[in-house]
Amino acid sequence: MVLGLLILTAIPTTIGVAQGITQDRRQRDAEAAAKAAGLPTYFSLYTSSDIKELDCKDITIRDGKFYIGCKNHPFAGYLRNMIETEIQAMVTTTSNDPPAMGWVYVHAETHEVRVGNKAEASANRFGVWEYENGLVMDGKSAFWAVEGDGGEGEWRLYYFEDGAEGEEVRRKGKKAVEISVKKTNITELIPSK
Repeated sequence: MVLGLLILTAIPTTIGVAQGITQDRRQRDAEAAAKAAGLPTYFSLYTSSDIKELDCKDITIRDGKFYIGCKNHPFAGYLRNMIETEIQAMVTTTSNDPPAMGWVYVHAETHEVRVGNKAEASANRFGVWEYENGLVMDGKSAFWAVEGDGGEGEWRLYYFEDGAEGEEVRRKGKKAVEISVKKTNITELIPSK
């Protein structure tokens, strides 16, 4: 009887582990296929924070600005060299209908993370983007969620290289929280063989 109960309780765990291993294998195979075909690895971004309201929220785009946890166009991007430079930049889709893409940059004055055309990105700070256990720019993870002007619960993405800038935002009466930005690979965008 006890042995039967142990077997019944072990089955869901075994199935879950097997599914996780299969998903990891599919993702590695898709990334290898993309690399062999010379395609970029597309990814989506989400937040990691000790604040429950901001933890594991998708990063989305609306009107050239990045929002956290809002129902807007989902971030779907990849890293590539900025046109006519050797600087690793980030590009993302900005809409599906009509299809459009843009360059991700940090606004020089406001430090807000935005997306726009090459001229807008070039006039601001657009790289070097990398992924080292989290998204980094110029070797630093200095991302902050700042409550937007749209009211409580609407958070926008900023990059404050100096933590004092985030503290300054707080002194002005806005909520600001330091976060890390993670990626999830989007294997569905990679064509199958």
